Amino acid sequence: MAVNRWLTMYRGLAAFLMGSGVLGIGLPGAGHSAAAQAAIATAATAEVLQVRAALHENGADPSATPAAPQRARIVFDLHVPRPGAAQAMNIRPTLSADGRAWTLQLDAPLSARAEAQLRALPRRIPGLQVSLAREGSPSISKVTLRFQKPTALARQFLLPGRGGQQERLVLDFAPNTDPVPAMVAAAQLEAPAPAGMTPPFASSAVQAPQAPNAHIVQLAAPQQPVGAMQPAEPAQSEPGQGEPDQGEPDQGGAEQAPGRARPQAEPADAKPLQQEGDELPPPPSGDSPLNLWGFFEAEGRWFPQDSRDGAPDHLIGSMAMEPTIEYSWKGGSQFLRFTGFARVDTVTENRTHADVREAKYVGVFGPLELTLGVDRRFWGVTEAVHLVNIINQVDTLEDVDFEDYLGQPLISAAYTTRFGTFSAFLMPYFRERLFPTGEDRPNLPVKVNRTLTQYESGDNNWHPDWALRWSLREGPIDLGLSYFSGVSRDPQLLLSFNTQGRPELIPRYNLIDQVGIDLQATLGSWLLKFEGIHRWDPVEDYAAFAAGFEYTFYGVSAGGADLGVLAEYLYDERGKGTPLLPGFPPFSNVSPYDDDIFAGFRWSGNDINSTEILGGAIFDLDTKSKAFVIEASRRLGQNLRISLDGRFFTSVSTRDILWPAGDDDFLQLKLQWHY
Repeated sequence: MAVNRWLTMYRGLAAFLMGSGVLGIGLPGAGHSAAAQAAIATAATAEVLQVRAALHENGADPSATPAAPQRARIVFDLHVPRPGAAQAMNIRPTLSADGRAWTLQLDAPLSARAEAQLRALPRRIPGLQVSLAREGSPSISKVTLRFQKPTALARQFLLPGRGGQQERLVLDFAPNTDPVPAMVAAAQLEAPAPAGMTPPFASSAVQAPQAPNAHIVQLAAPQQPVGAMQPAEPAQSEPGQGEPDQGEPDQGGAEQAPGRARPQAEPADAKPLQQEGDELPPPPSGDSPLNLWGFFEAEGRWFPQDSRDGAPDHLIGSMAMEPTIEYSWKGGSQFLRFTGFARVDTVTENRTHADVREAKYVGVFGPLELTLGVDRRFWGVTEAVHLVNIINQVDTLEDVDFEDYLGQPLISAAYTTRFGTFSAFLMPYFRERLFPTGEDRPNLPVKVNRTLTQYESGDNNWHPDWALRWSLREGPIDLGLSYFSGVSRDPQLLLSFNTQGRPELIPRYNLIDQVGIDLQATLGSWLLKFEGIHRWDPVEDYAAFAAGFEYTFYGVSAGGADLGVLAEYLYDERGKGTPLLPGFPPFSNVSPYDDDIFAGFRWSGNDINSTEILGGAIFDLDTKSKAFVIEASRRLGQNLRISLDGRFFTSVSTRDILWPAGDDDFLQLKLQWHY
């Protein structure tokens, strides 16, 4: 039996290697220039999650013409592994000969959502044309922004990821009425960062010679990394004294009237873009190798109904914290990080728990990234269910949405090439799933006895699991293929009876093999999503998939909010299964989403406080059971974030695995303080 299982695993590994082309990869660095290798290394530390944009009025003197130009602000929200890591990103803005097109080379990959939002920028900034490309590596993104009229990059800076949001790269574009590209190469200077902001990298700016009433243009020297640039401080032109704009009329056909003041650059005393978020303190600059961040949280839950199992409490409060401490060296390419988590609940005893989310060493050596320790990894693209995500065990005590995970001991290596990223994982220790007990809410109608836990493997928790994954971003496609072999994260729950004759459930963890695929295609405002798995399980081999779309309406409000519409179909061929006891649903080897439809929406305010609302419902086409969810969050000032979540279950059938939660609807209010 053991020999057959090892032969099966090796056949799966060989098929994965040959099918994905791993066997054709050369040695590290082969086929890549030094710049490409640097970009690949940077890509391991940063990713563009989303892009936001808005027009801002100039703060000129009230006596100025009402037609004073607007500035365009474009904000890139970045995912980074730690505060300040985005400073390693290289941004290479270059200006076209006609002064209208800016090309940005970002040494970080774009998420599918970010790509869709970039393509939709013309809806926010009239007359703008956007084109996207990749150069040399999937991790190097090239963005070209072509404006109607000559435009200057007025300033560029990073805002730190405080208050529960990502670090942000901010670019401010302003009309430039004197575009003389030949003059731009006249001088170079080091420009300090705006007050309270941190330059993301070494600064090299170019400035034209000053002349009376001249408009100063600060641009990036071509093919050189550019740092944070101070807003231009030109002398202000008096209304009515400017010459007519000699550039092309705008696309609306309204030419500029003779004698009318030409568009002005921002005067020295104007603050059209100085918002509250700009004043956040700078992130760690890299001078200190020891960094600390995290959050404290106060949470309250209200259950409006009586519990089916007799739990008496309707109001439950708790406190939680998640501190992270990190020591880095070699410019942040190597670091040690510890992330802990702890919660103290006032009522539900079992929900008072602690966990090590991360305790790891990470080293980035060109295109190779090594990780050793306890870590969290996420795979997948769909919203309602995460089928391919299998590395970490679910932290079921935190929430019923299966979005929180325990730390997993592992050793991993990821190698990034132009053919994608190839990752391998070895997990020497398995972590059991925790279950609610006593008066916990929500709860199961039958107690789970973890003291009698069974394992198919004779090694119990110490069975060595392993996994492989290949991921690729190519044009509008995000593709991932994975293979896992080891202890199933989903226990088989066996019905038993204790010495008092009461029923109880005993967890049993079987050895499985699973192949998975996740695919996302970005087609304009459409995101097409698919996840599918096939699992070889001693109880029953089965396949499951989730497929759907997200369509985004951009700029649905005056403030530039986005509204996304989501829909997914969920299928699992195991079906509902057989009830363990009369009146009780099956709990073993079944899925709540065997023939279901998910429909929802995502509203993003695109404001400085990162207001977001996600709502949706899952409808079971077989039993007619329904589950509703609402999640809303918003920053309060610099360090606070408030969120309101709701979970509601209606018409839940006793044939459905969600039946125990039928009387445990709840509202959850959280207040987090980030530091």
